[in-house]
Amino acid sequence: MANAEGMIILGIDPGTRAAGLGVVRRQGPNSEWVFSRTVRMSGKLELADRLRIFHEAIAEVLAQYQPDAVAVEAVFQHKFARSALILGHARGVALLACAQAGIEVAEYPPARVKSAITGKGNASKAQVKRMVELLLRRRMDGVSDDESDALALALCHAQGAKLMALAAAASRGRR
Repeated sequence: MANAEGMIILGIDPGTRAAGLGVVRRQGPNSEWVFSRTVRMSGKLELADRLRIFHEAIAEVLAQYQPDAVAVEAVFQHKFARSALILGHARGVALLACAQAGIEVAEYPPARVKSAITGKGNASKAQVKRMVELLLRRRMDGVSDDESDALALALCHAQGAKLMALAAAASRGRR
């Protein structure tokens, strides 16, 4: 739950070779960058080892930043069934790490995140990254697409949390 310091949200862009983690703080109408990183896992490692590395990275960020909520990229149609299945393993690890920490998880399909951030559900990665820069008032030089996508997920959730708070306030005003 948000407090005087704002709502802390972790965005997770799952992957088994590279995954993005991004933490933002929503304070009133504004969001600010707190942390982001790309978790890189060698393709030479067995899948189980890559998943362990990903789980450890998520658990570390959860412990350090203690987010109020987590936003994870939802399953989407993938051209290659095997790629979708392997990505599903990484998503499962992300969901497990959050469940172990007792943190609420929201899932957003890529098109919804892109639409929330850029206004276009088919926006390019470059367009998403540019809007993340504008929304966080921070240059994203050297930030990977995975990190940018994770930050976009967190911002998408922050936007939804803001709308829910406004709706709750409006409904209290009608009573």
